[in-house]
Amino acid sequence: MRENGLILLDELASGTNPKEGSCISRAIVGYLNKGESMSLVTTHYDGVGSMSDVTHLQVVGLNRKLWTDLQQVIEEKGWSPGLFEEAMDYRLLRKEPGTPVPKDAIAVAEIMGLNQEILQEARRMLEQESEGPREA
Repeated sequence: MRENGLILLDELASGTNPKEGSCISRAIVGYLNKGESMSLVTTHYDGVGSMSDVTHLQVVGLNRKLWTDLQQVIEEKGWSPGLFEEAMDYRLLRKEPGTPVPKDAIAVAEIMGLNQEILQEARRMLEQESEGPREA
């Protein structure tokens, strides 16, 4: 850790439960920040990018303008691997503290035809989690 270098880590602690995975990832990033090397870490865990001395970059995500076209293609031809690549913008942009991270998974599930009742429940749960814990 004392020498200059480049450390690349992809999806730290994948396969673990989200709370432990997030803690493990943040601990590793904190440890790497003490060294002289530059590190690039990819993760889906919230909180890692908001650590001090961390530059948070994110993929731009799905292009909303192409969603209608994408839905029409799926209705006409069905879903196929690689279909979302045309609507995905893989550029990396710096995420400023306090700006929300895009949450596209529910929208993608809807385009792919997931049951509306399930989608509504998923949206409700996401909204509830975003509001934080409630006092009794």
